[in-house]
Amino acid sequence: MHAHQMMVLEQQRAVAALRATAPRKRAPAPEAAPPPARATRSKRRRAEPAPPPPEPPREPVEKPDANMCLKYTFGVNAWKQWVMTKNAEIEKSSIRRKPFKSEILQLTADELNYSLCLFVKEVRKPNGSEYAPDTIYYLVLGIQQYLFENGRIDNIFTDPYYEKFTDCLDEVARKFSVLYNDSQYIVTRVEEEHLWESKQLGAHSPHVLLSTLMFFNTKHFNLVTVEEHMQLSFSHIMKHWKRNPNQPGQAKMPGSRNVLLRFYPPQSALEANSRKKKVYEQQENEDNPLRCPVKLYEFYISKW
Repeated sequence: MHAHQMMVLEQQRAVAALRATAPRKRAPAPEAAPPPARATRSKRRRAEPAPPPPEPPREPVEKPDANMCLKYTFGVNAWKQWVMTKNAEIEKSSIRRKPFKSEILQLTADELNYSLCLFVKEVRKPNGSEYAPDTIYYLVLGIQQYLFENGRIDNIFTDPYYEKFTDCLDEVARKFSVLYNDSQYIVTRVEEEHLWESKQLGAHSPHVLLSTLMFFNTKHFNLVTVEEHMQLSFSHIMKHWKRNPNQPGQAKMPGSRNVLLRFYPPQSALEANSRKKKVYEQQENEDNPLRCPVKLYEFYISKW
């Protein structure tokens, strides 16, 4: 009995020893928990902005001289181009000088007088060639009109302060040689309307009034030289009245007369030029009294 118990005890110890040395099974590692889900916003596609409606076609900006015969902006643009060229030369020069102003209205009378002298001598076309003398006159007429349009009362052609400029312009004008084309028509860039618009004809000042009478005498009385103008006297000019011819379909207007000036050249002028006529006339301008040769002559006579 005792031996049997001892054997059972030994078996139990052997089983316990085996259990102690046998490898233990590890419990399966817990699965990693998935990362917490991020709260996602349901992204809506932003609607792309609708393209702006097409702009209506822009009307071209009308130039200030669009309704004028004298396109004075040509003169202003030629001035600005000349100033750019002149200032570029000054920058390259080793001599420090004051740059020229591109805005004509900012110039004093003294600065304008000096600058215009250089302008008429140095202004060039965009391709670098020279302008014809009558075109240069057209450009400075445009500058004059630009001054008037912006409230400057300077008259660069008649004010004594601009005598230096007019002397320089006279030098340029002497280069004007071709007056008639092959058909014997006078060809020039400057037209009569340009002179009226730029107030170089009319009764704007005593000097302009006298220039206007000389213009009419040249145009209508065929006085083409300085000597012929110097020989002119009031005794050579007579006022006449002529009855207006009846227009077809119009009733006769009693007492309707047209006033005109007649010029009788002196005998010496007739003998010197066989092509001279014995009498010349200047007709009254009833449509525009401000441009009427007769009324301007009468106004001139009234100031004596």
